[in-house]
Amino acid sequence: MAPGLLQARRELLRVPEMDERTTQFDFDSWRSLAESDAEAFEQRRRDLLQAEIELAPASLRPRLRGLQWQIDMARRRCKTPALASARLFEMMWEQVYGENGFLDVLTNVKAPAGSTHDKHAAEVVRLARKAGD
Repeated sequence: MAPGLLQARRELLRVPEMDERTTQFDFDSWRSLAESDAEAFEQRRRDLLQAEIELAPASLRPRLRGLQWQIDMARRRCKTPALASARLFEMMWEQVYGENGFLDVLTNVKAPAGSTHDKHAAEVVRLARKAGD
């Protein structure tokens, strides 16, 4: 992890000591900033999200950026924060219950591409009992 990113993350969250698995969220500080300076709040939010994406493995970053773009566009299209929250909640559940969503993938597990494994074919071997069993 780049030292500058971790430092930026600490500063954004105002956490004196933090590792990759420990975060503290100061709700009152964020609320105060949102109420007093909406632009600064949004910039801080974007900076924090970007820092978190940069901490992810490089192979996941394009997908995370794409997901964040979808979230940002959904928020932008909503007239109120409450509507944005409801839309994001709906998006989350689409990822769980929708077509090719989390539950769909779990319940329709398929053999890896190119696999010669047939889930319906198996050789059944009769095991001999030991004397005295």
